[in-house]
Amino acid sequence: MTPLYEAFDKSIGTIAVSPMFFQSISTKVKTLVDRTQVFYSSKYVLKKPSIDVKKERRGMFIAVGGQPEYENQFLGGQLVMDLFFKCINTKLISNVYMSNSDEVPFNENKVFQEELNGTVINYIKEINDLM
Repeated sequence: MTPLYEAFDKSIGTIAVSPMFFQSISTKVKTLVDRTQVFYSSKYVLKKPSIDVKKERRGMFIAVGGQPEYENQFLGGQLVMDLFFKCINTKLISNVYMSNSDEVPFNENKVFQEELNGTVINYIKEINDLM
């Protein structure tokens, strides 16, 4: 995990992508999120941050759900990812959600493609402003 911790510390941006299962992120993404507990503990428990807390970083979360859109479909995953970005000292600036991927795959979902494209362009502008 050390190389990954170093990558988070050096980064100015992180994009997290996950399929949604039962209103939560995938196991592999959740495992990564749980491993960032080291940053949380170093900042808030030990009061000796192991990540540069003065460095500005930007984050984006992209989630894909198979079911048709329904209320709070992505809420469980979003709550977890909010904490993840706080742990890695990154300001979450964008969330992009795609519903109904079981029926309408990404390559056929023009509305989502346009939303994602616009969001990524704005994200890149934010990152460029940090450089």
